[in-house]
Amino acid sequence: MTREQMKERRTRMRLADGVRAVALVSWMVLTAMSCTTDVELCRMGSHPHSGGVSFSYAFDADEDATDSMFVIANRIVNRRLSAMVVSSATGDGKFLLGGTEASADTVAAGDSTAAAALSSFDLPVGDYRFMTFNLDTTELKYDDLYRFIARGDTDMGMDEIYVEYRSYDKEEPGLRETLPDWQDYNPYSGYIQPNMRSVLLDTVAAPVSVGRHLSCHFRPVPMTQNIDLYFNIQKKEGAAPFIVDSVMGEISGLPYRIRLVTGDLDISKTYKMMFRMDCVDASGAHIDDTYSASSVRCYGNINVPGLVPGRSADVTTGPGIMQVIIYVHTTNPADPAETLVKKLQGKINLYNTLRDARLIDYTDDMSFVRRTASHGVLNIKANLVIDGETIIENPDNDWGIDSWISCSDIVVDI
Repeated sequence: MTREQMKERRTRMRLADGVRAVALVSWMVLTAMSCTTDVELCRMGSHPHSGGVSFSYAFDADEDATDSMFVIANRIVNRRLSAMVVSSATGDGKFLLGGTEASADTVAAGDSTAAAALSSFDLPVGDYRFMTFNLDTTELKYDDLYRFIARGDTDMGMDEIYVEYRSYDKEEPGLRETLPDWQDYNPYSGYIQPNMRSVLLDTVAAPVSVGRHLSCHFRPVPMTQNIDLYFNIQKKEGAAPFIVDSVMGEISGLPYRIRLVTGDLDISKTYKMMFRMDCVDASGAHIDDTYSASSVRCYGNINVPGLVPGRSADVTTGPGIMQVIIYVHTTNPADPAETLVKKLQGKINLYNTLRDARLIDYTDDMSFVRRTASHGVLNIKANLVIDGETIIENPDNDWGIDSWISCSDIVVDI
């Protein structure tokens, strides 16, 4: 073998050694990565690559504080899902899905008991996005979440998880506000609970590391919308004196479910809500009506997923309709010692009022809406005129002012 051939052979051997070294280093790196980001890739009976996570909560308003909260932990790389139910007061709770062998204390999906089972949740290491939202089975349904938990389906996107509002018939015992003598003049759908709690949500992105404890702090904020609503009752001039005792309202057009990740509201179905109203002065303080008062200012506050109008200003049923029932009393002209109590019903299409308030925006496909703010005001411009016997219907108005319609077919003494 010539000197040139020997030199070429030594060069080829050095190149081969270099390739083998690179391959060995690459294998070592890939092995390390698989053991830190994917439980299943490490072929070990007891997986050591996990870290503890604890949860704590703070709420911006005392009225938003709620005890039982769901938490979903979504590992982003080599996706792995876990779900827990915890107490916002203590952070203690249980796994609904996931956890390592060291912390596999799980409860069935739908179990709303946030018992003090675990104060720290052991999760495989990796980069996570944690999402939390409140648990309230009296107002909400979590069917999507329970399917997600039951399947442990990593193909199911987080944006496919909705919470849905429970619906009730008008006089169903589970509905917190019922009126046996309420005649429904907009019977297109059922009711959701009045004075419902806010749907609260927060997300936190954080890594879970070996040997390190992660304290995940949440500050959930409302995804629902709080609305102040005002209108005036005008007593017809020349009518017999009467006093407004109380007022109940009903609003329609409440979307039936909310997509947690984005806050989008599905408007393919909408519901109604009953609520009590108060007689107030200019400062908002409660007042009692008197025979001598010529008008009464009515105020109500509602917490709703959102509020959508009907398709036009001319419809009298469907979403965007407000109904009222007004209880009044007066003296019987034939017997001044006798008091007559009456109820008057009316409704109004809030198409123009809702348009002016700009509470929501529509998505491009018009299938969903998004709230524009956490709080809004509906100020109904048209006075509701009554004479103690009936509601006086407003004439049609071409200037975008909504009109009241009397719904009392017969004046009923009760």
